[in-house]
Formats: sequence, C-alpha cells, structure tokens
Amino acid sequence: MKKMLYLLMLAVFLVCSAPAHAANVWSGIKQVTSVKPIQTGGFSLTLSSEVDSACTTGGTDTIYIYPDQNSVTQEGAAAMLATALTALTTGMSVSVYYDNSVTQCYGRQLTISK
Repeated sequence: MKKMLYLLMLAVFLVCSAPAHAANVWSGIKQVTSVKPIQTGGFSLTLSSEVDSACTTGGTDTIYIYPDQNSVTQEGAAAMLATALTALTTGMSVSVYYDNSVTQCYGRQLTISK
C-alpha cells in the first residue's frame, strides 16, 4: 500500500511539474489577403477566412508573426515575411502553424503552396 501511494504521488508530481506548452495547430490552406509589417520586426497576416475564434486581437482571420514569440527568431520572422509577400503577390496559398492559446495567435511556421 505504501508503494502504491508513493507511485501515485510520483505520478502527480510529474504531471504537475511538466512545463506548459503552446497549443500549436495548423490553419488549413488559405489565401493571404493582407500583410502588415510592424515596427518591432513582426507583421500581421490576414487570411481569406477565419483561422480560429481564439484569434481576437486583429480579428479571427489574422495571425501575428513576431520575433521572440512562439520560438520565432528575427531571421525567421524576416523569412516568413518574404514568404507571405510572395503568396500575396502570386496568389499562392499558405498554411500557418500558430499558437491558439493566446489572442494574437502567434505564428511559428508558414508554408506556401500552389
């Protein structure tokens, strides 16, 4: 019985001490309707339809890409800005891997496709 209690307490400790992780999900394939660079090095990306009802800062169709948010570096944000502008000007589709646990829905990856 003592061993069972010890194992139960160990399991509870491990679960409670696990670090919190962002809830990253894919947006699905969408068209880019607007790209707005921000002075801090990031940008907002507005898509053709709702991304997530949790994304309320810029509207449910907007995702933010910012350095130092959701594991994005300055170089990563610049590369994603170039990719977003390419999609906007060519009409190609994108899919964004973003964090839906915050209202800004910070993006982490951006995929462009035909």
